[in-house]
Amino acid sequence: MLVFTTVHFAACEDDSDTQGAHSEGQDKMIGDWKYNQPYLEFKYATDTIRFGNFAIAEKEMKQLFLEMATEKMGNYFTGIEFVSNQQLLVKARNAAGKPLHIHAGYVKNENLMEVSLDKDDIAAFMRERAAMIPAISFNYLLSGKELTVYLDKTYVRTLWETAPLKNKLSGLLADQMIPGFGEMEPTEQQKALQGIQMQVSAILNNIQTLKIGFVLTK
Repeated sequence: MLVFTTVHFAACEDDSDTQGAHSEGQDKMIGDWKYNQPYLEFKYATDTIRFGNFAIAEKEMKQLFLEMATEKMGNYFTGIEFVSNQQLLVKARNAAGKPLHIHAGYVKNENLMEVSLDKDDIAAFMRERAAMIPAISFNYLLSGKELTVYLDKTYVRTLWETAPLKNKLSGLLADQMIPGFGEMEPTEQQKALQGIQMQVSAILNNIQTLKIGFVLTK
């Protein structure tokens, strides 16, 4: 969810015959877009998703995600203002309700946006974790006054395979799943992390469809 609330987009011109259509789309994007709801398409190879001793039905997982995302994103993410064809402003708020505005640049083609976060803005509230967030490529669908922005399965796997993110997320999972993980010997910790990474990779292999993001309205 933190990744979604720190999104920055920027548009680039297309020299092909469709440049006029792209320019029109860019003009429609500029402006203030309000967060509406989370977006999820998910299909798994089996009816049940298993992770260690934890098991959850596919339908229950989708419902759980949508409930959590609706609550958390609704609390903290308010929308995106496309300031120009190259800059945007992510609008969020902290737990106390104080506005958090994050600047970004973006490069866009027909259906993809590569987002580059402003490092100073991110570091102001993520501190050392800011370095974990790379430029991110989002799929998008613009339909009238509704804009859907999401990551697909291929890109989620790419993010997972990014070493700093993979190691950090594996550590967070280990702290939650393995009692006394912090007191283990380094060699035992490494074995546990490798086991978690293998399980996550197996889950990714079994995902048939994944589109995860949010919907904005103008």
